[in-house]
Order: sequence, then C-alpha cells, then structure tokens
Amino acid sequence: MTMVQTTGYYAPGDGGGASYEPVASQPAHPGKFQDASGRWFEIIGPVFNVRAFGAKGDCPDVSAMTPVNQTAIRAAVTAATNDIAAFRSALIVCKYKGGGIVEYSDGIFRIAFSAAIPGLGTPSNVEWRPVGDARLEFDPTLLADINTYPGAGAARAWLENEIGAGDPETCTRFLPRAASKDACIVSPGGATLADFVHDITFEKVRIYAHIRTYWKALPSPAQRWRMFGIRTQYAYNIKFNDCFVHGTPNDGLSHVGGWNIEYVSPKTSLVGYGGQKSATANGISAYGIMFRGSPALSSRDIRVDAPTTHFTKDEGVAVGGCARGVFVNNHSSFGDHDRAVEGPFPTLDTAAIYGEEIPNQVTIDSVELDGIHEVGTGSITVGTNQLLMPDAFYVHPNDEENKRVVYVAGSGAGGVDAFYTIEATDYVNNIVTLGTNALTTVAGARVYVKSMGLVSLNNANEGDYRVTGLRGRDMHCLYPPVDITQRSGGTATVDDIIIRDSYLPAGADGIRLAVKEATTGDSISFINVTGGSGASAVRVGNAGAGLPGAQLDTARIGNFYFDGSGFDHYVNVGSLAAAKELSIGEVRSTLTSTVNAAAVHISHKAYCGRVSVKNGKMHGFNSIASATNGYVFFSAGNLASFGEIDIGLNEGTPTNPPYCPITANPAFPAGAIGQIKVQQNDWGDGYQFLDPAINFTTIFPGSFGTAISGGVSGALIDANNNVPGQRVRTSAAVPTTGTFGQGDRVRNTAPTAGGTLEWVCVTPGTFGALPSGTPTVTTVNNQRDATITDTTGIKPGTYLTITGIGVLRVAKVLSPTSVRFSTNAGITATAAAVANRPPVFKAVTGVAP
Repeated sequence: MTMVQTTGYYAPGDGGGASYEPVASQPAHPGKFQDASGRWFEIIGPVFNVRAFGAKGDCPDVSAMTPVNQTAIRAAVTAATNDIAAFRSALIVCKYKGGGIVEYSDGIFRIAFSAAIPGLGTPSNVEWRPVGDARLEFDPTLLADINTYPGAGAARAWLENEIGAGDPETCTRFLPRAASKDACIVSPGGATLADFVHDITFEKVRIYAHIRTYWKALPSPAQRWRMFGIRTQYAYNIKFNDCFVHGTPNDGLSHVGGWNIEYVSPKTSLVGYGGQKSATANGISAYGIMFRGSPALSSRDIRVDAPTTHFTKDEGVAVGGCARGVFVNNHSSFGDHDRAVEGPFPTLDTAAIYGEEIPNQVTIDSVELDGIHEVGTGSITVGTNQLLMPDAFYVHPNDEENKRVVYVAGSGAGGVDAFYTIEATDYVNNIVTLGTNALTTVAGARVYVKSMGLVSLNNANEGDYRVTGLRGRDMHCLYPPVDITQRSGGTATVDDIIIRDSYLPAGADGIRLAVKEATTGDSISFINVTGGSGASAVRVGNAGAGLPGAQLDTARIGNFYFDGSGFDHYVNVGSLAAAKELSIGEVRSTLTSTVNAAAVHISHKAYCGRVSVKNGKMHGFNSIASATNGYVFFSAGNLASFGEIDIGLNEGTPTNPPYCPITANPAFPAGAIGQIKVQQNDWGDGYQFLDPAINFTTIFPGSFGTAISGGVSGALIDANNNVPGQRVRTSAAVPTTGTFGQGDRVRNTAPTAGGTLEWVCVTPGTFGALPSGTPTVTTVNNQRDATITDTTGIKPGTYLTITGIGVLRVAKVLSPTSVRFSTNAGITATAAAVANRPPVFKAVTGVAP
C-alpha cells in the first residue's frame, strides 16, 4: 500500500480528509497515524488543510452584533472550538516538509491565544491560503480577564512570522544582541542569512477581533503582551496580498527588519483602541533595521501598494527605521487619528556613532485622507466637562506626546460644534473627561474626531524623500499636515498637494520641509484652511532656535494657491547656515485673510547666494505698515548677506493700504547685498514703497528708487513697479473706478454669445475726481519730487494730468504736500492744475454662434 486517503477527521465529509503515505519510522511532526500493523503514515503535501488537524471553523459570525454588547459577543466567540492548535500543527508540518500551503476552508476559525500557544510562527516557504468565505476570529480571553483591568500578562499574542514566545517548533527567531534606543540599529551578533525566514505569502487572510481589549492604563513597559494581526520580523521575500485586519489592539499588518517586503491592497479598520498608551497601533507598518557592519542583512525594498486604512488609533501606514527603498502608493485613508502616513526614523547620528550613514529612500505617491471619524453620540451639560456616551470605546485618551481632541456637535457658544482635549476615557462607564467645560447643553449629539496630520517623515538621516499626490481634508492638525524633517542633510521634493477644510493651531505650518535641499512643485493648494499665530502655509528650512532639521542649502518653492486665514506668512524660507539659493515662484491668494505679517518671509541668517521672489499673486493679506509686515520681509539679522536679491513680476493687494511692499529687520547690515533687482511688480493701489518706520539707508544701502551706494555693486530698481499691461481683473461691466495701465485686461464675468468677452485698457489712467477739488503742483525740471497743495485722494500708481506737462504717474506720496513721480517732470512748472486722467477701455467681442 503506497497511500491512504481519509474522508474526514471527526466524521466522513467534515472537510478533514487528507492523503497519507507510509514512512519508515514515526515522524517528528503532527499529521501522522499508525495502523494496526504498527506501520507509520504521514500526511502528504504540499497543501495542508487545517481541518485535517482537527480545526472545526465553527465560530459564529458576530460582526452584526452591537459592538458595545461585549458580554454577548464574548459568550458567542468563546463557545466555539479553539482552532489554534490545528493551525500550529499545520505550520509545524510545513517546517519539516520544507514549506507548503496552510489551507483553511469555509468557516470562521476561532484563534484563542494562551500562555501555551501565544502566537502562530510561520516558517519559510509557506503560503497562508483561505478557501471560500474563511476567516479568523482572534480571541484574547485565555491570556487574561482583560475586561476587568487585570495585571499585565507575560505572553505576546501575535500571528506573526517569528517564534512569538516559547514556540520553537515552527521556526527559529533571531534576537539581536544589542539594540539602540531607536530600535532600528542593531548589532548583528553573529547573524547570518540563515537566521532569517523567507518566501512567505499571506494570501487574502482576513482577521477579526470583535472581543475588545480594555488595556490597563499603564506605560508600555508594564504591558507585557500585544496582539497584532500579522507581524513579520527578520524576514525577506514576504508578500501580504489582499489581507484584511479588523479590531486588533496593536498593528493590523506589520513588518520589522528584512527586505523585499510587499503589501498589495492591504486593508485595516478600527485598529489600536482600548486605551493602550505608548504602544504602536498602526493600520500597516513597515520598519527597516540596519545591521551594523552587515549591509546585506539591512532593510531595503519595502512596498505598500494601494492600502486602505479606516479609523486607526495612530497612523494608517507607518514606515520608518532604516529604510532604503520604501514606496507607498495609492493610499486611501479614512479617519486615521494621527496621520495617513508617518515615518519615524532614527534620531541618532549614526555616522558619528557607528561610522555608517543611512541613506533613506522614501517615495510616497498618491494619498487621500478624509479626516473625520464618527465615534458615536453623547450628552453633556453646560458648565461641565463630562461627556456621557452609549459607547466611548473609540474616544482614545491623550498619549504623552499627543493632545487629542474630540468634537461635540452644538456644544459650543451659540450652538456651534466645539472641540475639547480628551483628558481621560472611562471605558466601563462610557464617560469621557474633557479638558474644558461645555458652553451649551446637548443630548444625543454627534461626536466625532479628526485626523491630526497627513504625511510626516521626521528625525530622518540623510536621504531622498519624494512626496506627491496628497489630498487631505477635515483635519485638526496637531502637526503640520505635510512635515519632512531630516536630522542631517538630504533632499525633499513635494508636489501635487491639496489641503482643504482643515484647522492648524498656533505654530503648526501647512507644509514644513526642514532639509538641506527642499523643492515644492507647481501644484500646491490650501483651500479653506485656518492657521494659528506663528504658522506659515509653507515653511522651508530651519531659521529659528528650537526648530529641528538640517540646515538649508537650496530651496525652490514652486507655484501654490492659498485660500485661508490666520497664518503669519504664506511662505517662510530661511536657514541658520550658508545657502546657495532661495527661490519662490508663483504664490496665489485670493481670500482676504488675517495675516499680520509678510506674505513672503525671508528669514535667512547667514550668507545666501541668491534670493528670488517671482510671479507671485498674493491678494488680500492684512499687511500693516511696520517693520515686520509687507509683501516681502527680510528678517536676516546682522550676520546675513546676499549675493543677489531679485523681486519681480509680483502682484499684491493688501486689505489695509497704504502698506510697504518690501520691509526688513533694522539689524540687517549696510553693504550686505551684492545686487538688488526690484522690477516689474504690481503692488496695487495705495502702497508705500518704503517702510516709514525704517531707515532703509542702513538696511539696503541707499533707498529704493534713488542712488544705490555703500558697497552694493549694482541695483536695478523700478521705482514705479506698477507695470502696465500686467494685471488681469474680472468684472460684470466695464470698470468705472480704480487705476489701470495700458494693456490691463478686465474679463467679463457675464459674457453672452456675440457680446463682450473682455475690456482692454488702451489709455492708462485713474477714475474719479480728486476729493480736494483741483490742487496745484510745482515741479522742477529733471526732478521726480514735487510739491502739491493737497495730496488727499492721491495714491501710489495714480495717473495725474498736469497742465503744461502732461500725464505723470505717482510713485509715492511723500507727505500731505509732496509726491514723487515715476519719471522726471521734464520741465519746471509753478502752481500747475492737477486732476486724475481717466483710463479708456476698448471692448473685445466674441463671434456670434
């Protein structure tokens, strides 16, 4: 007899049938029997169905039960057969056979961890393969009575690609002899390639954990066990294909150490809850490990493709450690509480400590975050801070480093939605203690939380970071929504980013790149974003004490659009170290905001070869005339110097003219600039070119528009800087107010077929009569400055008709009785009559259909 075929395990037809072959002696693994003659038979692979080892898959489906009714859920799950021993037996057979397929067919298989079997270690060359509608239901109740806040247990409950605790049968586990405080730089301790497991596939594994884990609120060292979904450690050639994990108190899918790790369409939901502090709770995580002196064993090539993460306590996807070649693509994130993607990298100076620098390489392409997570309903009384909920399980209390907030609809002043910090959550009585009292009584109100950020790659060593295709909405940002901070040098490139309908508290920038070489592309948008004091829409470089990150060498800010309020700056660029170039492209803003400082803040503190601010269109910012407000503000300090400053082709319209387009810190030294170019800018009507509070002769040697001296090698200053033909405006009718230059265009917002498409200014001028009637002016031949009887109603940019001279344009109002023109008067005139010269427009019509 060469083979025996069984028809079942407990009874014929129960799915536990398998094929067996005779062997010479008793096998050392499960999956065997001895016949009446004493001959031994062992199971034949490569497919090993767990039902052939006694699994029943008889757990009921509890997913439709009310989650808060844990008594009923617990009773239903624990009444089912514990199939963990059958799975373990199949894995042990795979190890002895050199690999195989662990198959589990139709049914829900209860996996109840215990001190005896705290995890399912998977050996090399194994595939997990469900058949039909098969899934796993994790049950932690045998580890401890966790519903009554017990003391911490000693076991670690992981379905993972390592031994777990005390299970040497399935595979060996490599333990590093020394680990840094960053847990990603280890001593190899004699490790070789043979110490790693490899070539494992988790194919469509679905894991549910409906029994909630109410962790005792202790710091992480006191919590001695964890329950992940699938976790692999020290492994290579690992694939997670279309796997799903729901409800585990730690990571859903996780990997630490190794290479060629691929997640394909992974999905997680409601991972990380139950009050556990200071422990990982990410939907999907992938951490690299560097082995000192063993680059072949160090991590590389980790890919997370098309992940979907719903309502994770911490990050949707976490990547980090020592990462050479990490790629996250097409991520759909819904209500992940901290961020959609985070990269916590080592904070140590590895080059100085170990003599090895880690060239991290991370690419994140296409992430979409919808930040709201509806966590239930609640009631609160005015003047109190106790939120009563039917189910408070998903209102997670603050970690040591996070100040999480919860929104309660209608509880604010006047019945608006208000947010509160979460000071504590009582999971037994479903009471959330808030940081402040409610201002309005509500009952059964909507309760929701928002994500605290979008993408963060921080504390990184030198490397290359590329982040594109980000979409984030409805965030309450504890951090900058996009944050890349490298401890040492390296590059960061971000582009194609839209952040909308979000709140940034004081000091939380929209995009922060603290790197050596920073580049933002030409498609960055902020829509309905509110910022706090000290925040910038885009901050590049490390220009202040206490700010982390490498010193800036080159910054190239491309085109971006801003629609928001509350920020101190639209763009803030600078560094404490010498740099080659700071360039800012087209920045567009159309919403009146409460910005109280410069649209562009150059905060460089050392030598910079070139500063360029070009093609900006920043309208509606609240720039008051002071030393720190304006279109461009230099707060360079007394050690700074610039080879060249080029400010050109910009537009700006403040909410409260007159304002100063260019201002500087008074400490900015004389003779510190090689060349200044301020040309072809349209500062709008009513600007003051010089800040009256600053003596510019000690800042930029000489004044703009006059002779440049004091060590500046050359300057090209257009004192007018309102360039005719540059501006394009919109209106439903031909303009009748304002100032227009020749070539300025006004697009018709209500065009009709065959009607006017736009109006073009063919003769420059200023509409309206001067309020003071008909003042008179006295000019001097070949001089720009002139005296005038009354400057009321005259603004920079105004076109004046002067009897005997013609049309001159005002560059600056010097005093109530003096002005400066953009060109010389040409002749001397005394008491010449002055009036506005109105512009002339020509209609451009369309072609009738």
